[in-house]
Amino acid sequence: MTRKPRRAPLLASWLFVGLGAAAVWGPGLRLISEWFRTHERGWAMGILSAGGGVGGTLGLLVIPLMAERWGWRIGYTLTLLPVLLTAYTFFGLDA
Repeated sequence: MTRKPRRAPLLASWLFVGLGAAAVWGPGLRLISEWFRTHERGWAMGILSAGGGVGGTLGLLVIPLMAERWGWRIGYTLTLLPVLLTAYTFFGLDA
């Protein structure tokens, strides 16, 4: 007996992915317009646009390898390291 996939979890997942993308894209463009000069904005917007595709692709390639070696929880947790490094680079730590 095969189990029929339900659509509600898939639609809910797409909803949350869309909300997350919207939470990054709008503020990201605003920050680019404030932080970069006019002649640098195209380059910065290109980096912002490519980041989602590159990050998503790297995640699909790297997370299964880490999950196979250390388990899926550690595999996903280790993906937090680039986020923390970026946050530290831009904002530093207040002691």
